[in-house]
Amino acid sequence: MLFTTITCTNHLPLALVLAKSLKKHQPNSKVVLCLLEETIHPAAKNSTNFDEIILAKDLGIPDFYQLVFKYTIYESSCAIKPFLLKYLLNQYEDEEKFIYLDSDIKVYSPLEEIQSLLDNHSIVITPHRLAPQDDYFTDWEEVVNLKDGVFNGGMIAIRRETETWEFIKWWGNRVKKYCYIDFERGLFLDQKWLNLIPCFFDHYKVLKHVGYNVASWNFSQRQVEQSENNQLLVNGTPLRFIHFSGLGKWFEEKLEIYVDKRNILYELKTEYLDEIETYGYLSMKDYPWCYNYFNSGEFIKPELKTLYRESEDLQMQIPHPLQLSNKTIMKYKKKNNTPLTVSVITAVYNGEEFLLEAINSILSQSYKEYEYIIVNDGSTDKTKEILSQIKDSRVKVIHLNKNMGAAYCLNLAIQNSKGKWIAVQDADDISNPERLEMQVKHVQSHPDVIAVGSMVQCISDTLTEDQLAGMVSHFNSLKSRDEMYRSRFFQTPFCHGTVFFSKKAYFLVGGYDKNYKIAYDWDLWMKLFQVGPIDKINHVLYKYRIDKNSLSFKKWESTYFEIIKLTITCMNSIHAKTNQLPKLIIYGTSRTRKNFQTSFQRNEYKNPVKYRDYTELQNKKALLKKSKSSVIIILEEHFKEEVINTLEQDGLTLNQNFFLLHNGNHGFIENGYFN
Repeated sequence: MLFTTITCTNHLPLALVLAKSLKKHQPNSKVVLCLLEETIHPAAKNSTNFDEIILAKDLGIPDFYQLVFKYTIYESSCAIKPFLLKYLLNQYEDEEKFIYLDSDIKVYSPLEEIQSLLDNHSIVITPHRLAPQDDYFTDWEEVVNLKDGVFNGGMIAIRRETETWEFIKWWGNRVKKYCYIDFERGLFLDQKWLNLIPCFFDHYKVLKHVGYNVASWNFSQRQVEQSENNQLLVNGTPLRFIHFSGLGKWFEEKLEIYVDKRNILYELKTEYLDEIETYGYLSMKDYPWCYNYFNSGEFIKPELKTLYRESEDLQMQIPHPLQLSNKTIMKYKKKNNTPLTVSVITAVYNGEEFLLEAINSILSQSYKEYEYIIVNDGSTDKTKEILSQIKDSRVKVIHLNKNMGAAYCLNLAIQNSKGKWIAVQDADDISNPERLEMQVKHVQSHPDVIAVGSMVQCISDTLTEDQLAGMVSHFNSLKSRDEMYRSRFFQTPFCHGTVFFSKKAYFLVGGYDKNYKIAYDWDLWMKLFQVGPIDKINHVLYKYRIDKNSLSFKKWESTYFEIIKLTITCMNSIHAKTNQLPKLIIYGTSRTRKNFQTSFQRNEYKNPVKYRDYTELQNKKALLKKSKSSVIIILEEHFKEEVINTLEQDGLTLNQNFFLLHNGNHGFIENGYFN
């Protein structure tokens, strides 16, 4: 039997521990290391536990340097697995059984079950979880399994036979092209492809042994203990190996949630950390990956990897990308750059007064590569008649027989769109002629951005100049990414109609929530903040019309409670991801704290939140340290600077867990703008 693993120099100490444990418990087996580097580090050469060390570039992978250029270190390590197994099948003709293990695994006893299963099966895989379990956390673990893959890619075993060759060929073809994370497309590295094994192959076996692949994702179901004769057991059966995936904060959080601190698993974790450190883990964990650099030594910009991966034209034109530079590849990009496809969307209900002006502002844009989709939400005025007069071929109109709400209409428009980017145009507002052009240029020059808004000019026939000035200040006060991110629970980052966002990101977060009648836009921004950067162009590109008779203006209290509800939903989703309930510290007067608590109850906040009323500033450092709070909530704006200053005096710095939520005097509105 032959074991193999893949690592880069930064994780070499982990592979050394794996090899040592394999030689201890599988002494008659061979262990082959595949190193994803240009050269072999001396620490690997000096180990006596590897029977062979092979560089990934020597596996015979077609277009190998294209692969490592378009993928990250993590993605590349996953993408070469099938090619490594193919290499071993060819090189070790006397071996019948091959087992791949991730380098962050440690073996604790002989892997007898795998060896036995390979007598009668060509492929053996192991799932993340073995049984359903009904509670808040484990429900979410199952959702994660649906996204990331049912089977864990950290262990896969094969036997030499015809079906195995077919499997390796198929798997290799897929990961060579699709070994990255893209939940919208249903992709998660090499691992998600394993879901199809039961559909495509006959002689496979799912290994359901609790002693295999003990890891953070199944701590809730596996009780590790030590018997009287010092044997390590999992639910009463022998422990075979622990997968120390996500070692660090993620691993620690799962331990804290699921495992009693007296459990031997804590001791095994400490032993593992000590063991990898004997091989110099702390000094090597930041070792630079050679394929993050051009041959010249210039660091490769991460966005170029994504650009190269998603452009088959670039891959054909640049077969040896590591020989070039960032500047040269950007020249290729500009040469091949096609106009960004944009879909402008408008939802309108009884908008006869200003609709034509709004439409004409889009049809007059300096940027021409767009389509315009307008959804008439069951209007009863002359809206339908106005829309029938529009003859521009770029405009597509969808008429609904009954009023469904703005969120429904916007989702419908996007579902019928062709563009990769979506620009919102509200039915009573005006876009400046250069708006789309400037937003397109911004996202092209900032490849990481998933949404961008702009400053606004407020116009109204019903508000005073002072009220208008207040609204302008409200919408334009947040300018930077950081300001918008920190204040996202407190105020909307920009006016809805100014926004230009990625359709890919929109689908990733589930789009507009039609359950919100007013704050559906804020809900979308909340969700988008969780998946990527959001910017604001610091120029006025949009005229926002304010009418005292509008829904949000007349029903500001309903809007306020919708915002509280979506804030809670967003916080729930954030903490569901980390499987850690939020611990909050609340700053505010007794009145605002009472309002806050009422809001939580009114919105049926499910999570049991323990928070401490904390208006005095004595001993705040001790309180923060002791409670390990994940969120500080300021209920009144005037507390903000005081809190920040006092925390900084105690050596605590502001971080991304510090947000503004709402103003206690006027709900989410400051300075009485709605008086």
